[in-house]
Amino acid sequence: MISRRKFLSSFIVPGFGFLFSDSLYFEKFFVETNEFNIGIDKNGNSKVKIVQVSDLHLRRVTRHHNKLAEQINSMSPDLLLFTGDIIEKEEDMDQLNNFLKLINHKIEKAAVMGNWERRNKIDLKRLGSTYRKNNCELLINQSKTFMFNGKKLVVTGIDDMIEGKPDFSAAVRKLNREENHIVLCHCPKYRDNIEKETKRINKKRPEDKRLKIDYVFAGHSHGGQVNIFGFTAFLPPGVGNYIRGWYKNSPPYLYVSKGIGTSVLPVRFGARAEIAVFNYYI
Repeated sequence: MISRRKFLSSFIVPGFGFLFSDSLYFEKFFVETNEFNIGIDKNGNSKVKIVQVSDLHLRRVTRHHNKLAEQINSMSPDLLLFTGDIIEKEEDMDQLNNFLKLINHKIEKAAVMGNWERRNKIDLKRLGSTYRKNNCELLINQSKTFMFNGKKLVVTGIDDMIEGKPDFSAAVRKLNREENHIVLCHCPKYRDNIEKETKRINKKRPEDKRLKIDYVFAGHSHGGQVNIFGFTAFLPPGVGNYIRGWYKNSPPYLYVSKGIGTSVLPVRFGARAEIAVFNYYI
């Protein structure tokens, strides 16, 4: 006869082993892909494939990052978005360049700052140059127009909410009513500022000049990083009520990526690393 202690241990020990391996390995290194159709799919519309990568927290390029780059290249996106905390320190810049070189240079790219990049006072000129030579534009309270199949897609990038100096008004000052307009920011809570500022700006403009923001893409939360029975142990400032996935209660609609890397603790549980793919009909 098996004792109660041995019976329980036969379940508990393997259970803890699974949780340990899941949090330290599977959820960190097996990156899930979440794909969505956005915009309006109708005759005459073009489809732009957008891939979002967030919170890489790159310290050195490993086999994991080589596979990640291969995965991105195999998707053949038209536009690749980096929504902050791609690196943490100045000394990681060469590693960033090495990683970006693994990605097809022809893919158009745009990036924004994260709180770690701002907190550690990374040289913005060097960071911008590193991105630029890999066909990526670092947008700090700026907007850039991309052309896909003869149609415009405007991307506005906002500085980090926590450590930077975000200025949505400055970023959109020269814009009118763009048919296809998305905003990148690191902290999802800043989406509320975008909504308020858009309303304020539009009160002073004629109808044909009023801003229209279709979507906001953010990261920062890591999807909670460690979630136990639906409870998130810790969320950093700047997340607000936006932890992961879609938020469509009111425009502009927000998507919060769970990101890829980890911060503070090198574990993920209940928040698997993610690449988000958007088939955007414009």
